[in-house]
Amino acid sequence: MNMSNEIPPVEDNDIHEFEDKTEVVEGQNLKVIKQLRRKNLVVLVGLLIVIFLPHLFPRHLDFDPIRRSILFSVLIFSLIAYLLYINLFLFRRINISDDLTCIRLKRHNGHMDLAVFMTGLLSVIVIVNTFLASFATVDGTSMKPTLEGRDTIITRHIAVQYERFDVVIVKVAEGKYYVKRIVALPGEHLQIVDGDVLVDGTTLEEPHIGDVNTPCNSAENCDIHIPDGHVYILGDNRLNSDDSRSFGPISKENLYGRVFFRIRPLKDIGPVD
Repeated sequence: MNMSNEIPPVEDNDIHEFEDKTEVVEGQNLKVIKQLRRKNLVVLVGLLIVIFLPHLFPRHLDFDPIRRSILFSVLIFSLIAYLLYINLFLFRRINISDDLTCIRLKRHNGHMDLAVFMTGLLSVIVIVNTFLASFATVDGTSMKPTLEGRDTIITRHIAVQYERFDVVIVKVAEGKYYVKRIVALPGEHLQIVDGDVLVDGTTLEEPHIGDVNTPCNSAENCDIHIPDGHVYILGDNRLNSDDSRSFGPISKENLYGRVFFRIRPLKDIGPVD
């Protein structure tokens, strides 16, 4: 039997097919790399918003329970770590004609979709909390029966025109906030007489407190003209509330939003009047 030691020649068609396949793989990889770089930028911008925006506009920073959670810290750390990993992966020398590289790039592209979604969601929450509305949890019984302790409420703090009987968040000291109700506005004359609240000589009708009288805690704060830029606030639980009867009218600068909705407990979910 005659054995030939010659290697069969490579056909031109095979060479062209290999080159075409290589060009396709390179094209796919370059496309995915561009997508990853765009998503990388989106995640970076989102992280900057989430981390720094509340500190640039810190007025409602205390009303951001998500930022104070351990889950938030873990999520931010994970996103930063993955972002660094992706950048190291992209900036090192990559064989863009390699099939394995194509698989890895597609896998990272899918992971970056999730990272974009998470940073987008967190950015929306932070922007809403910073400029539009915030969550808060009621502590205590001073607003019974309207609000109970542990109720979770939403406050709106953009373009709010405060009116009589609005339920509001009030800052009374650094890091200390109350939930109260506005009963008198700037320029009005408020009196508490025999358990009734009078504004400019007219007794207020207050169905939200029931038949409870309003005792006077301090004579100087129970017959008072409300200064400009101030309001007079009371808790609905008039027998157990630290309010303007104790510390007088409060500046509108210390009003941190109008309570308009309760989301917990579920049985009481709905608008707050």
